[in-house]
Amino acid sequence: KFVSADGGIFLSGKFDQLQQGKPFSALASTLDQYCGILLHEDMASTKEKVAFQLRSVLGKESYHLTKIIPNLATILGSELPVLNHS
Repeated sequence: KFVSADGGIFLSGKFDQLQQGKPFSALASTLDQYCGILLHEDMASTKEKVAFQLRSVLGKESYHLTKIIPNLATILGSELPVLNHS
């Protein structure tokens, strides 16, 4: 659930005791929810700004976040870096 007011978004999440094997599952779930909100058509300009900023700051590390935040991969698009583990 989220509340939007005055240009801000308040998100809430809940820790799921059954998800103990997944570190930061509550945070990842909440960020995935935020990314889902950005995917709505009326948030297109915000989505582009967030995507640009995340690509700039995270670089190749964005790959790891997309594994736990599925909607983030959609926001970042096909420009996700491929990691070589050699």
